[in-house]
Amino acid sequence: MYRLVMSKYYFEGDFLEFENFILQHTCVRKSYKKGDVLSAQSETLKYGYYIKSGIMKLSIGHECGKEKIVALFGPGSLFPLGMDHHYYDMEYAMVEQAYTEVEAYEFDYRVLREMFLANQDLGLKMMEHYCDFTSYLFFEIASLSSDNSLSKVSNVLYGLMNTSLCRDHTLRISQDDITELSGISKIQVARVYQLLRNENVIQTSRGKIRILAPEKLQSYCSYEEL
Repeated sequence: MYRLVMSKYYFEGDFLEFENFILQHTCVRKSYKKGDVLSAQSETLKYGYYIKSGIMKLSIGHECGKEKIVALFGPGSLFPLGMDHHYYDMEYAMVEQAYTEVEAYEFDYRVLREMFLANQDLGLKMMEHYCDFTSYLFFEIASLSSDNSLSKVSNVLYGLMNTSLCRDHTLRISQDDITELSGISKIQVARVYQLLRNENVIQTSRGKIRILAPEKLQSYCSYEEL
């Protein structure tokens, strides 16, 4: 077991060690361009995806047109995890979309069940991932209901800082995506950016955020990050 970073907005590499075993099972290789939809609102989830390359975005959509990014899944991810076809109202609001160009393998949930039962170590890893993702969702619920705008944006920036989305202290992510990940308005995000720039915590440019003072950024996060 490992210590979970609560604000784990980006999941990657969790199933790399099982890749050969996973790809021995019945699946369909899929290629998606940036923005392509893997599964959309009103489609019941029946398939899990092993991400070979690129990044998949999981969002919750609302009938008013607003969207909240739940998490991003990079290479070595297997998501969503299901054991059989089922029908939950929540699934009708979920959207899986290619955040970048994506190469993935599509598995019927019943095939994922076969893998779970056939390989004890993989089954344990699937359970750990499910528990970690659930813990992350609890963190998100607490943050969305209690934290101020500064903490919400800082949680996202700090949570993504130690992932492959960040190179040379620079996050390659748009302000719109930070807005959808943090769950606040564009105006609120812009105000937080201005504050962090004034405090010399970040520098921003189109599609990029450079973290200048990680420790100071951490001090603005929820207490779970301190």
